[in-house]
Amino acid sequence: MNRAICPYCDHKLASDLARQCLWCGMDWHDPSNIVRRGKPIDSVDRAARMINDYERGHFTADETVMRVIDCISPTNAKRIVPLLPDAVMRALRELVSGTPQTDNDWETFRIYSIQSYCGRINEREYAETDHEREAREAKERANFRFKMEALQAYFASSESA
Repeated sequence: MNRAICPYCDHKLASDLARQCLWCGMDWHDPSNIVRRGKPIDSVDRAARMINDYERGHFTADETVMRVIDCISPTNAKRIVPLLPDAVMRALRELVSGTPQTDNDWETFRIYSIQSYCGRINEREYAETDHEREAREAKERANFRFKMEALQAYFASSESA
């Protein structure tokens, strides 16, 4: 099933005709009065739903890893990682073990579109200048590094315990 994407949080909508996102709560039924309904889902709940999608066969282990990484932070890694099924955990460990270790390596590390891993739209509505693209890529790289370092710290602490 190829569902529409929320224009506010980039998650899949319940259907192609949906005008409210169950993830972020944004409601655009009336385009002149866009509102947020309810509380957005917290990152641990989001990860649990992604794991459920994996277990129901909607995503592969690799796709689930990249979707779950979007939820990871140093404060919640210890709550999210233990929830992962074995195949997803193996894929996550493999990804984390292959990330750069030094600042110089991170500077040259290219993320081949984190957005595509998360099921988000890659096409921009406007043409980016080289400077805008470089700034966006630097921000994505820094965010990805932040998440990978949180996971490395989690795995290091869980192995020493």
